[in-house]
Amino acid sequence: MFVNSINHFRAVAIVIIVAGHVYAMKGQLGDNLFEAIFVNITVGCTSLFVFISGFLFWVVFYKNYKFQKFIRSKAYNLLIPYSILSILPILFLFTKDPSTWNQFFAPSGEGILQEYVKPFSLYYLTGNFMVAYWYIPCIFIIFAMSPIHISFLKMNNIFQILIIFILFSISLFIHRPVDNVNIIHSVIYFTPFYLFGMWCALHRDMIYAFFEKREIFLFIIVILLATIQALMGNVGNYHKEIFAYDGIDLMLLQKITLCLFFMVWLHRFENKRHVILDVLAKTSFAIFFLHPYMIFLIAGLQPNVAAPMHFEAAYYLALIIPVIAICIASALLAKRLLQSSSRYLIGY
Repeated sequence: MFVNSINHFRAVAIVIIVAGHVYAMKGQLGDNLFEAIFVNITVGCTSLFVFISGFLFWVVFYKNYKFQKFIRSKAYNLLIPYSILSILPILFLFTKDPSTWNQFFAPSGEGILQEYVKPFSLYYLTGNFMVAYWYIPCIFIIFAMSPIHISFLKMNNIFQILIIFILFSISLFIHRPVDNVNIIHSVIYFTPFYLFGMWCALHRDMIYAFFEKREIFLFIIVILLATIQALMGNVGNYHKEIFAYDGIDLMLLQKITLCLFFMVWLHRFENKRHVILDVLAKTSFAIFFLHPYMIFLIAGLQPNVAAPMHFEAAYYLALIIPVIAICIASALLAKRLLQSSSRYLIGY
């Protein structure tokens, strides 16, 4: 089943994700209240992708679900391009002084195993060698948990809501992992977004009816939460060790509301097709895979190092539009040259 509004949602989500990552190149974020609010809304929108994946699991895969077929398709479309596109960035890191690495990956001894094999494996398994790549190991583990998700979808609605509430409550306090290194921590944090996406797909008619012509209130809540977060001095995502306590994650509450807002608002245009949004949607994974390369080129080929820049609004737009446009052009060119095989290289 094709849901046009969710297709548009995917297009909007990838634009916001890229925008957040491009903006992060500035280095020092939140120089004023307006900027801090803007950052809080645009940063951390990978959760939108997780929500959409959960929504599509119910819409596309549930009816004819077979684990082997499902996980094989995800491996082809995610793990193979992830593996190919990971090699050069990880090897590039090995040209740097290990003292500049995250200590989690630093060699713990001498010899090929400790100095090369172990760090390479850890970088690959965590995706912590380039911005955004941590998402691939995380979402693949969530996909691999699909038999549990099938059981969840067969539960009574009350139990579904209870499970989602409990898991979101846990995420509210554990926050995202430090430097996005701990993938299991990320899986725990993002799983309720995936389940919530499935639940919203299952009950979408009820949700559309309830929020019809009221979605503006959802966006107002998003603005209020982003503002409260900024006034409290918190700009961007909340990161900490899993068992440390550091208050509640307002970003999580904001992104839950943002998911609902886009789901309901874009439903208004369910019967309208938009060429640009369609292209963005169908190339969204290619954009996701390629945009870190573009950002690192702009930032001076410095993985995991922010490049301080003077970021006026016009300059910001002058960066984000070419980044997305070049990613799309690269994806379409790869498709034309490699045809169906291009998905193994860039996910499209």
